[in-house]
Amino acid sequence: MKVVVFGASGGVGSHVVRQALGKGYAVRGVYRSSSSPRLEPNLEVVYVSDFFDRLALAEVVDGADAVMSCLGSRRKNARNPWSKVTSPLDLMERFSKGLIEAMSSLAMPKRLVLVSAAGVGASAPLMHPVLRFVFDHSTVGLEYKDLARMEDQVEQSSLDWTIVRPVTLTTGKLTSNVKLCSRYGLTDTISRADVASFLLRCLEEPTSSASRTPMICSQ
Repeated sequence: MKVVVFGASGGVGSHVVRQALGKGYAVRGVYRSSSSPRLEPNLEVVYVSDFFDRLALAEVVDGADAVMSCLGSRRKNARNPWSKVTSPLDLMERFSKGLIEAMSSLAMPKRLVLVSAAGVGASAPLMHPVLRFVFDHSTVGLEYKDLARMEDQVEQSSLDWTIVRPVTLTTGKLTSNVKLCSRYGLTDTISRADVASFLLRCLEEPTSSASRTPMICSQ
């Protein structure tokens, strides 16, 4: 299987690349021009300077069996929910629009798996009230609004999509102890490595309407 991974240098994306290569996948990792990825067998490195350019995105995904997006906005201090967002506030909305158009224009499998966040869209009422308050009154709320617009566009597309909503991310090790959760509690966490493993599982398993927007956490 040939998989295109957007956000290949990020916290989740870098794990996806390593795990996919370990499974024997051919990976086309998409990186920002400032990245310096380690070259690996079966890893094709692609640099993209404009993630909103539909023609450039079409060139990147052409010939792939599936596309995965681990792209996300950035804050000046990732641990501070009030830190300034350094990415465009419509990053995910504009990127997903271009990606959907690019994939729809090509004669390729239309499988798309994306990372969003627990608390976005229909999962918002499932958050603990304290988390909801913090996110609504910090710059995280701006990122969530962008992710919600991204989700809306993907859900309205004709692609075979899955949107994964992880709870609070950690730098922990791969455990494979992942479960679907019905609530997003104050102490719920999941490692980026486990999120990556779940994303790859979504590629390998048939899509079902009951699991198109799974919210996941550690067991």
